[in-house]
Amino acid sequence: MKSDYPLKEIAYQAGVSLATVDRVVHRRGGVRTSTVDRVRAAVGELRRQSEAALQSGRLFTIGVVMEAPHRFTQSVQKAFEAETPAMWPVRFRSRFHLAETMEESEICAILDRIRKRGSHGVVLKAPDSARIAASIGRLTRAGIPVVTLVTDIPGSNRLAYVGMDNREAGRTAAYFVDGLLNQRAGHVLISLSSTQFFGEKEREQGFREVLKRSKQPLELLSMSEGYGKDRTTGAQVA
Repeated sequence: MKSDYPLKEIAYQAGVSLATVDRVVHRRGGVRTSTVDRVRAAVGELRRQSEAALQSGRLFTIGVVMEAPHRFTQSVQKAFEAETPAMWPVRFRSRFHLAETMEESEICAILDRIRKRGSHGVVLKAPDSARIAASIGRLTRAGIPVVTLVTDIPGSNRLAYVGMDNREAGRTAAYFVDGLLNQRAGHVLISLSSTQFFGEKEREQGFREVLKRSKQPLELLSMSEGYGKDRTTGAQVA
């Protein structure tokens, strides 16, 4: 894989080690396919950033860090790219760090690198954990505000949460399921992307609250850690 960017810059963008980038760029093998995809995406993101830097206007840089299915992260990226040009003469450069699955340590490492490099803000979709909350704390103390997107990390000192009321969304879904069952007994399978995400847990809690009051006898089953991907979720359902 050819690249015009320094390997160190690619490693920072991809959230992997310099040695891993070197192996991918020089096709030495021994690297997981998902990691190769992440490095290639990082090169594409650096190319997009370079093109954006040629525009005029005051520049603000924000980091967008997301662990979510590809279809969702791509929709968010397209939304950012569609809206930010309308803010001219203020110009936003968004540095995207996107992956379908990331280890907690990888997310913390990305957030710490953003802090050291500097940024005007971070938009974050990540699991609710004490380590990630601590990384948010370090960003905030460095003067970098953090906004959680779609799923919250309430124990952190993030600036704000942007997204739906997940508990109410679960209640709404249960209301419609209850109506569709039309007083018939049965089983209801609740599928969560991952219980590590605060929003997922809130939606399940709201869903269960409503169906527990249902007039028909229902057995609620749940499954998780399919991470919103068709293959892993389908295997769990099967």
